[in-house]
Amino acid sequence: MNAAIVFVGLWAGCSISLGGQDPDGDGFDTKEDCNEANATIHPGAPDQVGDGVDTNCDDLDGEDHDRDGHASVGSGGADCNDENARVHASQPEVCNGVDDDCDAEIDESLECTDTGLIGVEGAGDGADFGSGSCAACA
Repeated sequence: MNAAIVFVGLWAGCSISLGGQDPDGDGFDTKEDCNEANATIHPGAPDQVGDGVDTNCDDLDGEDHDRDGHASVGSGGADCNDENARVHASQPEVCNGVDDDCDAEIDESLECTDTGLIGVEGAGDGADFGSGSCAACA
């Protein structure tokens, strides 16, 4: 009788999961869950940096939505834009009008042209561009 129920379910377009166990009962089977001994650890769980536990199963202590290997500021990390993998604290600054390296400054320490000066902000070459942002990058 069980075989007939499975057959009818498949015939009606239903999908039946015959594999994957969920020992901790968190709704994620052993294929998805990185810790089946703890129901608070599963994909999508909140994950705070610094506790030494990867609670959302992304192989990082903290949340990393853009998968660049840097945890978001919101979870205690240093990635100021966790929707853009090209923006994080270890990223070199690029002249693009974006704070690429998450130091709250845009396009700083790049070759810039502003008010006729050409140089590198903060390099001791006489170029001083005030706020550290570039009007144009060379």
